[in-house]
Parts: sequence; C-alpha cells; structure tokens
Amino acid sequence: MNSNFCTATYQDYKICEQLEKITHQQSSLLQSINKIRLSLDFSTILEVATQEVRKLFNAESVIICRVESSNNFLHQCGILAEDSLAKFESLVSHLNLNLTQIEPYVSQSNPLEEESVLAENSQIYVCRENCENLNDKNHLQANYQAKAGLIVSLIQNNSTWGFLCVYQYSQTRNWLKDEIENISYIASHLNTAIAQAEAFQTVQNQLAHLERIIATQSNQIVQDEARFLKLSETEAKLQEKEQFLRSIYDGVEHLIFVTDILENGEYRLAGWNLPVEHAVGLSGTQVAGKTLEEVFDSEQAKSIKQDYQQCLDADNSVVYEECRILKGEETWWLTTLNPLRNIQGRIYRLVGTTFNISDRKQAEKELRDSENQIRQQAQQLEEALRELQWTQTQMIQNEKMSSLGQMVAGVAHEINNPVNFIYGNIIYINESMQDLLELVDLYQKYYPEPILEIIAKTEDIDLEFFQEDLSKTINSMMLGTKRIKEIVKSLRTFSRLDEAECKTADVHEGIDSTLMILQNRLKASAECPEIQVLKNYGDLPLIECYAGQLNQVFMNIITNSIDALEEQNVKRAFKDIRQNPNIISIVTEMLERENVVQIKIFDNGTGIPKNIQNRIFDPFFTTKAVGKGTGLGMSISYKIITETHKGSLRCVSSPGEGTEFIIKIPVTQGIT
Repeated sequence: MNSNFCTATYQDYKICEQLEKITHQQSSLLQSINKIRLSLDFSTILEVATQEVRKLFNAESVIICRVESSNNFLHQCGILAEDSLAKFESLVSHLNLNLTQIEPYVSQSNPLEEESVLAENSQIYVCRENCENLNDKNHLQANYQAKAGLIVSLIQNNSTWGFLCVYQYSQTRNWLKDEIENISYIASHLNTAIAQAEAFQTVQNQLAHLERIIATQSNQIVQDEARFLKLSETEAKLQEKEQFLRSIYDGVEHLIFVTDILENGEYRLAGWNLPVEHAVGLSGTQVAGKTLEEVFDSEQAKSIKQDYQQCLDADNSVVYEECRILKGEETWWLTTLNPLRNIQGRIYRLVGTTFNISDRKQAEKELRDSENQIRQQAQQLEEALRELQWTQTQMIQNEKMSSLGQMVAGVAHEINNPVNFIYGNIIYINESMQDLLELVDLYQKYYPEPILEIIAKTEDIDLEFFQEDLSKTINSMMLGTKRIKEIVKSLRTFSRLDEAECKTADVHEGIDSTLMILQNRLKASAECPEIQVLKNYGDLPLIECYAGQLNQVFMNIITNSIDALEEQNVKRAFKDIRQNPNIISIVTEMLERENVVQIKIFDNGTGIPKNIQNRIFDPFFTTKAVGKGTGLGMSISYKIITETHKGSLRCVSSPGEGTEFIIKIPVTQGIT
C-alpha cells in the first residue's frame, strides 16, 4: 500500500509539474501573440513577430518572406523581416536572390516529413536534420545552409502570401509536435494581424482619398456657385460621388466614426459607419450634428472628450485602449484617432477607427485574477506557517516557565518549613540562653571564689567572651533566617507563572521578587562593581493581571538590561566603572487620566541602534551571540503586555545613551 501511495504521489507531482510547464508555455505563447496583435503598423507587426518567435522557440534565425503566385508557381519577392543571432550572417543580403520556382512541398522520405495542416489553408514544412534536400528541391532554404528548419505558409485571401521560417544553423533539431502546433497557431494570428494591418492601411488610404475627393468637391462647389445654371448637374455628381464614398465608408468591417471640431472647441458628431451603428444601436444619421452629451451619458462623454483632447495636444494620431458601455454591456476597444486639418492648418475633424478587444481584456483579467489568487494563497500559507511556529514556540516556552514555576514553588515550600521551625526555636533559645546567662551572673555574684575545676572550665571556654558573643550569634541567626524567609517569599511570589486566572496583584511586589532572584547578577564581583538599582515607586493600586506572566516580563526586561551593562563593561576598566557606575532605574506611577499603571525600566548601557529598534519585538530576533539568546523573550513579553493585558510596551533608545522600556497596563481587565 505504501509503494502504491508513493507511486501515486510521484505521478501527481509529475502531472503538476507538466501542467505548470504547459501553463508557462501557453502564457508565453499568449503574450507573444498579444504583442504581435497590439500594433496595426505592418512593419512593426512583422518585426515583433520575428523577435517573439525567435525568443519563444529559442531559434537562431527567424525570417518572414513575401512571395507572389504566377501560373501555380511561387516567386520569392524578398525578406520583409528578420531576427537572427549576431554570430550568424543576416539573410537580408539575399533580398535580390532569384530563387527557382517552387511547388508546395510534400514529403517523400526522411529526414523531411510533412506535418498535419494545423492552420486553415496553411502548410507546415519541417526539416529535422539537414536541409540539403530542401536545397536540392529548390525550397525556401536554398543557399542558406540551414541544418534544421520549420516553415509555415502565411495565407491571405485563400492564397499563399508568404512564409514564416524558423532556422537552426549550428546543429540539427528535433521539432516537437507542440512546437509545430504553436508555430501554426502563431501563423494563424499573424495572418489575422497582417490582414488587419492591410485593412487598416486600406481604410487610411480610402480616408485620405475621401478627404481629397471632399476637398476637390468643396472647390467644385465654390466654383459652381458662380455657375448657377449648372447647379443641378453639380448636385447630381456630388450625390453619385457621395454614394461611392458611402459604399466604401460602410463597406469596411471596422468601426469608423467622425467628429467635427467647431471653432469654439465644441465637439459635434458628424456620423459613423454601419458597424458602429450595430454596436451602439444608433444610426449615423441619428447622431449627426449632436454633441457627445446628447448621445452618451455624462461620464462616457467626459471620458471621450479627454481622449479627443489628448489627440489635439499630441497634434498627431494617438492609439489607446478604452472601456465603453454599449447596449448595457461593458466592452473594451483599441481606438486610433487621426486629426484632419483644413486649409488654415486648424484641426477641424477627428476620424477614429476602433477594434473590439473585449476577449483579450477578459483573458488578461482572468490571468491577473489567477495570479492574485495564487499570491494570496501563498501569503495565507506563509502567515499560517508563521503563526504555527509562533504558537509552537510559545507553548514550549509556557511549558518551560510552568515547570520552572512549579519547581521554584516546590523548593520554596520545602525550604520554608524548616526555616519557620528554626526561626521559631531561635526565639525560645534566645530567651533560655538569657536566663542561663543571668543564672551564671548570680553564681559569680554570690560565689566569687569557685572551686578550681570551675575556674579551669571557665578559662577553658572563655566564659567572658562567650557571654558577650552568644547574644550576637543568636541575633545573626535570627537575621539569617529572616533573610531566608524573604528569599522564599520572593520565590513564591515569582513562581506564580502557571496561574491561569487574572487576579489582583501588587506590581511592586512582583518587581521586588524579580530583583531578589537576580540579586546574584546585580551584586559586585571581582571583575566589576555592583549594578545599582534605583527604585522610585509611586502610589499604585492593586491591578488586575496575570501576575506570573507579568513577572516574566519584568524578568526578561531586567535581564536584558543586565546583559547590556555586562556587554558594555567588557570594554571598560574597573576604575571607570566605579566612577561611572552601572545603573538600572525603575520608576512607577499611576496615570489617572488613562486609568493605567506605567512602569519605566531604564539602563545606562550601550543603547540599541536605530536600524534594529523596530525589530526587537519580532519572534526569533536577537543580537546576542549563539547560545546566549533565543530571540523569544521580548517577543513573548510584547504579546503578554499588548494581547493578554491589553496594554502597551515600547522601547526608547539612543546609541550610547541607554535604553528605556515603557510599560502601560490598565488597572482593570474587565473581570466580571
């Protein structure tokens, strides 16, 4: 069963890998096609096509050549576009090459083979190894010395217009079926782009011709005004020419619209052709002479005016994409505006042509939405992983602190019982010893001359010193047991780390217990004097808090302060430290207006650099050496203050001037 599961998992992985590869190839293919289809300029389309095909197929040379048909034979007219690697000779030098007439190639034997016809009326020619056979057969590769080639015919008006050729010169190449299908797919779109470019050029020529005719007719009208008797004949001619121009105007399949610009700058629609009428739902006659606001809603009219103004500012043709609401549907168009000038040079008319690109925009939108969805999923997974790591670390840390609290509480309890016993008996022993000393004094008073044995024992035990020192010894024992009781009390106060309930507690008591536990690190040593702790406690009420967690925060911050001071002391002499002692200052106060308790913990250490101050509360971030810090202390402290106690914790520091942590905790936590 495990082997089947592993096999299935591996197959799934390979399928996903293949799907991702196919998706990437399709995306690259669509991007290349979009670039080819973006322009309406004939030269630009061919140049972009050769560049994109060479990059997409990683070929060494790509050319587009033009051919003409005569008596069922093809004659090469020349290379229209080429993109080759620099190390290979350009084929443009063969522009005037007179190739022998060729027929459409049908494979007879390897290494040449004919693939299926994938594009309508197109033929695919494939050379996988050596193209000498093609040379012998006088095909398009003649004299080019290519070792592998992939050629697809370009079709216009159901006849061969030219060829798109992909060559390899350095080595043979086994063309894959996907590559053959892709080159056919590109060729079909290139056919469409060439047709659109030629149609666009035809429309431009027709419009220019139309303008010339209109200009001629205008002059004719002026002349005919002086010839009133010939007016009827002139009108008849104008009507005939208008019908001719109208047939051209309405006969093209592209959307054409005309807008007049009055001398006062107002835009008036002059009309549009039948394709626009079908798209908008209004005829050119219905909109003729109307303003943009009378035909479109105010928002669309404003947008159209901005596009018109852009053309006027450019003082030249402009091409742009626009979104229009037509018949209640949102559509996208690729529009070209061409300005026309009168005799005085003023732009008096704008002629626009537009193509519907809604399908392309929809595909682009779906691609963007898919990318955004994948990106969001990745971010969610990353955030979930980060949260899981943090939760796992916090659980481990809480378990450690809980175990530490239980251990400390147990030790404190075990120490407390015998200490209480000793402390209670010392009082009794002190009273008894005082009675015995008084009895000895009475013996010495009433029996000043004891026997020799008593005298010897008195000298042996040094009775006089014993009487003086015994009281001091008992007092020292009482002070020691009191000190032990205070330490035990501090341990029991600090050991509340595992308490789950929010209770009222004394902040000062928690700080003092923390300082008691850290006393060993604060006191003087052979290497440096003691760290002075300056306490300035305000009058604070008992606050509702998780006392154990709050003590953990005090422990983390004060420990970091001690670490900073010790790090600073490494670079200082003992005398310098004594003259400028290490100081930890703790200030508490009640902020009545905010109803919060504020605790400030300051140290005069080295300070924190500005570039890392905003990271000190990040999980696993530490500036300490490996093994001296986990990077969790300040992160846990920040969450305890901000999330558990709904307070705030911030750091104020300047390099060389020390560091201050400011804690604010609400007096109440909303306990019901």
